[in-house]
Amino acid sequence: VTADQRNAAEALEHLARSAGPWSFASESGFSNNWAVAGALTDNGRPLLAGDPHQQATNPVRLWPLHMHSAAHGGTLDVAGFAFVGTPTVQLGHNARVAWTATTAYPDIMDMWEVGVIGTKAWIAGRLVDVVTRKERVRVRREGEPYGRNDEETITLRDVPGYGILLPDEFLPFPAFLLLSLGKNAVLFNWEGFAPSREALAYLRMDRARNVDELEAAIDTIEVGAQNFVGADAKSITYRVGARVPDRGRPGARPMPWRILSGDNPAHFWTGAHLDASRLPRDRDPAQGYLYTANSDPFGFTADGNVENDPFYYGAFFANGFRSARIGRELARLTSLDRPLAREDMQALQRDIHSPMADSLVPALAEALDRIDSDDDLAKFRGRRELRALGAALRAWDRRMDKDRGEPVAFFAFEWFAAKRAFGGMMLGQIFDAIAEKSAPFFLGQLRNVVDGRFAGATQLMKGGRHRFLLESLDEAKEWLKDRFGTPDVGYFTWAGLHGVGFPHKLGGDHDGGRVAGSGSADTVDVSPAPFFEGGQPRRETTSFETPLYRMVVGFAADGTPEATFNFAGAPREGGADAASREHRAAWLSCRYLPLPFRTDDVTGRTVERVSLPLP
Repeated sequence: VTADQRNAAEALEHLARSAGPWSFASESGFSNNWAVAGALTDNGRPLLAGDPHQQATNPVRLWPLHMHSAAHGGTLDVAGFAFVGTPTVQLGHNARVAWTATTAYPDIMDMWEVGVIGTKAWIAGRLVDVVTRKERVRVRREGEPYGRNDEETITLRDVPGYGILLPDEFLPFPAFLLLSLGKNAVLFNWEGFAPSREALAYLRMDRARNVDELEAAIDTIEVGAQNFVGADAKSITYRVGARVPDRGRPGARPMPWRILSGDNPAHFWTGAHLDASRLPRDRDPAQGYLYTANSDPFGFTADGNVENDPFYYGAFFANGFRSARIGRELARLTSLDRPLAREDMQALQRDIHSPMADSLVPALAEALDRIDSDDDLAKFRGRRELRALGAALRAWDRRMDKDRGEPVAFFAFEWFAAKRAFGGMMLGQIFDAIAEKSAPFFLGQLRNVVDGRFAGATQLMKGGRHRFLLESLDEAKEWLKDRFGTPDVGYFTWAGLHGVGFPHKLGGDHDGGRVAGSGSADTVDVSPAPFFEGGQPRRETTSFETPLYRMVVGFAADGTPEATFNFAGAPREGGADAASREHRAAWLSCRYLPLPFRTDDVTGRTVERVSLPLP
């Protein structure tokens, strides 16, 4: 191992622990929500905004509905969106309260390496029974149509009170490569193995009459933790309900994102959970607004270390690009010499400004300015195309606009820089796998490296930061010439490279097609897509994560929520009717439509009625 390899390995180890909100990213989980207090709005009542980002499919996994039983003696009058097959409205509003959500990502699962001998497992220094049972499951092979499924029998090994032993097929490598000497199995425990009350929680939310009752309903959630932001006509709230294991004082034991030793009793759950004071929550804050975007709610990861905090909540969150942008924009908007309006919330949901460009473009500009004075950069002198491309990025407004060419150049530049930093030596295959699976991950890491946010970051920028950035830009320039025939940003557009896909498992006529879209992995109006495939740049990039809807809710003088929205899906199966076409067009153009709620409004807009006879 050379000194350079050893230094780079040390830098990567530090990188994995560095600059939390910008450093960790899940595969997906790109949702936004926020609320602004009535004291800052044009009518003196709160504004609420939410846009859940999920996999784009055809049909999409959410559907709009309005359940109204109150007129006939029932308890429901609630409208919004639900996951298909569920019996309640999960995101929306009733006659008094509105709420939105983003995935919260508390750490509610752990793994331990254990030794298994026959029907016994060594757990915390003693032998524990392993209970084996057979389960028959239907399996659809990749590429086969629905209805042609094979049946397989799988063997489940349960360790009562401790979890299950993961089948070898679940492990990314053979067990002997992952485990210590004498250990031959991975024990897995998850809070979801115990019954939970999610269905009751959402029913209570649908029935809530004020923010107090909404918060009480959210507290009922135990496994499917969400960052709920809600409001009634007087208050705004942020709250998470979750059953999170209390693992004791951080640093007193190995941190649980690793596979833990099953020999030590102190490594196992005790049955205690974080109490309400240690779950994310806020109510009517002095700043006048609340927001979440899947990032670290406590800031524990900001120093790259969660072992020095008062308690452990989690370590893996979305990077902080969207959260930081939303926070800055809300601070700017609330500082204006005018009240905020619904249109301000809609504009923020459509925001395609790139926070990543805010970091990389000034650093690139600094490198470009040093070419003539820094002999280490002499190879870049006289490179007119390179300088022209750099000048175009310097003048760019940093918006990932589908009708502009600069986003294409920047996208290529940031990804060639990421590959240059993380794809060398023995890390190439790892880089390719992660870059294809989780586009935001390496972009957050690249920001940490270029900004020097941890010791040893320079080890990942061979030749120094300025040369590293210019060489990445040069690679982008050459790719642009190969892909479009020129690096001149006036001759291509982001829409010519990037789009959003709505695939259907059955393919063919069922496929929802691909549409051009603005945004990228780091923008509020998110549209993440991998650039590389098999280590090579793609000729076109497609995002399969998108805002399934964008909704803004205000409140009328009588306290009734009033929502406007646009929706990526179709209100009815097939999507060929006029209403479905209107909704897709509104979503593509980010145009907002009213969501009817009051009885007279619903009746006045009714185009079809279907009555089902009671049994």
